[in-house]
Amino acid sequence: RGGGKNYAPNRGAGGGHGGRGGRTTGSAEGGATNDVMETPALPGSGGGAGYTMPPSNIPGGNGGGVVKMNVTMTVALDGVMSANGQSGGTEGGGGAGGTIFLSARRLAGSGLLRTDGGSTGLGAGGGGGGRIAVWTLYNSFTGQMSVTNGAGYSSGAPAEYSQPGTIYLGTLRA
Repeated sequence: RGGGKNYAPNRGAGGGHGGRGGRTTGSAEGGATNDVMETPALPGSGGGAGYTMPPSNIPGGNGGGVVKMNVTMTVALDGVMSANGQSGGTEGGGGAGGTIFLSARRLAGSGLLRTDGGSTGLGAGGGGGGRIAVWTLYNSFTGQMSVTNGAGYSSGAPAEYSQPGTIYLGTLRA
């Protein structure tokens, strides 16, 4: 799917999901976008591993998981629901944000839905943002939704930025 690549000798690219993963300062491409915006079901892809001298593996961040809820009545969300990608090691790519799929008659509350990509360190690429899809008949939610891309880091040559993910708001039929 959208796993980050590595750039020998030492930098990992970010994983992709709703948004493309960030490229390294070398030539490793970030992971591609994947999944379906309206009905996402896949986890975020992991970031590529980095390497240091003498050779030792610096893991890339894991991709975010999947949260799927099909509720017949009301969901009142006043806390945080997240499926974020994990940050990579010093030179490991960030993991992509995962999936939140929520289907309910009504969504209420002032909480936070979040599938952000993981950030990274020296010369590596950040993880792409994940996917959030919310299907409701009535929506009185006043909270926030975040699919922010993870920050990449460059020292000299700029790493290509990862992309934010997607948010889809659908209306159920009565």
